[in-house]
Amino acid sequence: MHVLVLLVGLAVLALAVGGTVALVVLVAGGRQGPAPASAAWTPPPVSVPAAFAAARRHAAATTTLAWAALLLAPWLLLPLARSTGGLQAGVLIGLTPAVAGAAHLAVHAAGELTWPRPTGTVRRALLSPRRVRDLAPHGLRTLTWVIAGAILVLLAVAAATADGDGRSLTVVHGDAITSSAGPYPGAFYGLPLAAATLVVLAGTEAVLRLVARRPAVADTSTSDDHRLRRASSARVLAGSQVVLGLTLAGVLTTAGHAARTAAQPGLAGSAPDPFTPALQAVAALGTAGVVLGTVLVPASLVLTAWTLVRSTVPAPTTPTPTDRADSRPTPTTAA
Repeated sequence: MHVLVLLVGLAVLALAVGGTVALVVLVAGGRQGPAPASAAWTPPPVSVPAAFAAARRHAAATTTLAWAALLLAPWLLLPLARSTGGLQAGVLIGLTPAVAGAAHLAVHAAGELTWPRPTGTVRRALLSPRRVRDLAPHGLRTLTWVIAGAILVLLAVAAATADGDGRSLTVVHGDAITSSAGPYPGAFYGLPLAAATLVVLAGTEAVLRLVARRPAVADTSTSDDHRLRRASSARVLAGSQVVLGLTLAGVLTTAGHAARTAAQPGLAGSAPDPFTPALQAVAALGTAGVVLGTVLVPASLVLTAWTLVRSTVPAPTTPTPTDRADSRPTPTTAA
């Protein structure tokens, strides 16, 4: 019951953080105002400089606010962790990256819904559909899925090897000699973490589809609009990758510390406690988990920074045959 109440509180907090910042994006985007309904719009072969500059500002503002929400969420969670206390505080700490990721995705979703849109009776008809796999960086998207899968597999293994309380690990040292250590990411911690991981992964894919299916940005060429979409996809994945990477690092280090501590000789009492090969293997696995989790934190941060730098949208491109072909005006009918 305590965990359920905690999860509901986290969901409300994530919606509050993401929704508040998303509202700022919506208001900022709404100030531009729509074009007159009677105005026909046909995309130019070259982006209008002022329009493309506005699009770049919109993308930069969305990214800035999304990262502000991601970084602000942990600070808002600290008072909740202090007031919760006890075992639930550990659950809250473990969920912090995922809550931050949810806020990050909420702002990006709002940003995708507030791009300057073409209006009027003439619209662009793209000759080929936009697909997420053509826009999102394949390697980064695959890595995000791999990290999420690794989290779920590790949590399943931890749940199967944990004690009955779902939050500690017991290692057998000999006849009637055992030692336990925690916290350990068994079911007590693992179920909320698994649910949060699935929420972040599903939210990431939903926002990526929103990027692919949104209307074209007004007064931009096909190639420039495509570049804007690719940049948005990369920035969405950058945030999701880092929060999932931090979650995986937390699972690895927590499980590793518990395994290494429980396997150490002499902790089970004064009885003879040989450091058997089995105990050595458990301790080695624990050490490997701690080392890997420690390395994963800076690696995730560096990859995110590198992705954000590479996703910078440069000046408008020159017209291409694709721009001219995809820019054929097509009358639209009323819904």
